Amino acid sequence: MNGRFGTGTLEGLGFYIDRLSQVKNVDTLTTTTGIIAPYLYMRASLIDAKSGKVIAMRRVTEGEIIAAARPEQGGDPWNVMSPTDKVRYLSELVQREIGKAVPDLLAAR
Repeated sequence: MNGRFGTGTLEGLGFYIDRLSQVKNVDTLTTTTGIIAPYLYMRASLIDAKSGKVIAMRRVTEGEIIAAARPEQGGDPWNVMSPTDKVRYLSELVQREIGKAVPDLLAAR
């Protein structure tokens, strides 16, 4: 699908899976099909607990292609990581990106 659908901004945490794109490893020059890419799109806010007023807000947007499907894993990019590794990767992504946003939020006080 090309183009737009609806309005607004994407928010969430998860994995983008593309089973059709051709990906070339620039080191080995091998080509595989498919990618898996974890992503995080969210807003981090500093809120005054007493008034409920938003003091500062930062958008957090991060995503990265981390692997291409390997033939020995059935060619499906979803199988590149174990379930435990997927949870660990997303947890570390959230911790890292929130860690980057907090100093900016606190500086806005």
